[in-house]
Amino acid sequence: MQSRGALRSPAELLRAAREELWNFAGEQRGELQRKREVNEAGRRRKSSRQALSSALLHHGYSVPDLNDPPLQAPATERTPPSSGQDPVLDRGRDHHLAFED
Repeated sequence: MQSRGALRSPAELLRAAREELWNFAGEQRGELQRKREVNEAGRRRKSSRQALSSALLHHGYSVPDLNDPPLQAPATERTPPSSGQDPVLDRGRDHHLAFED
């Protein structure tokens, strides 16, 4: 075994360089494999969404484009009325609260 400061032989330098190159190549292969897996998972999700959209359209349902902004409900539907404004909604609200712990 040589000391830290001693010169290394060309064979040792070559062996060390090969090992570093092998390790680096392995890391690169691993990174490429992870990227392939992520891309494949994305393709599968897209394919599943397309199949679902096609099936829904076939059965007469409208399918919004995922790239379109979400539809906004009218202001009256977004904010529930306070107690006393709508007896039907208030009854439902009270019924819901009765079962909470």
